[in-house]
Amino acid sequence: MKKINLKKSILALVMIVASISFSKANDRTESTQNINDCVSDYVSLIKYGTVSNFNKIFTDDAKFTIATNGKSVQHTKSEEYNFVLNNKGVIQQCEVLSDVVINTSGYTIVKVSQVYDTFTRENYVTLIKSGKDWKINAVSSEFK
Repeated sequence: MKKINLKKSILALVMIVASISFSKANDRTESTQNINDCVSDYVSLIKYGTVSNFNKIFTDDAKFTIATNGKSVQHTKSEEYNFVLNNKGVIQQCEVLSDVVINTSGYTIVKVSQVYDTFTRENYVTLIKSGKDWKINAVSSEFK
């Protein structure tokens, strides 16, 4: 008859539980919305007037700043939402280009350019990790 070593059995059980716990912890930290999805939804918003994912891609305290002619105008997420809702479905006649400027584990800045025939609107989009998702926290725009 085999003797069961109680210490080894408990140790094995603890190791199994620990490995399951750590793998589950990693599942909880994975993003459900990654940076590319968020930027893609933002591009759809500014290019095609697609507003369906507006609340999904912006933090509640998102700020919007537009610099033009030496002046700076700021507005809130609510004000931006009202503007895009009034322009829902309006397709901008421009080319949209995006380029990551800074990328860290906690925030990312992406330059999203709207290139029209006679001018360019450059949007510097700041994304932050918000819970499981990446969301836009600020957009600073200027016309060139």
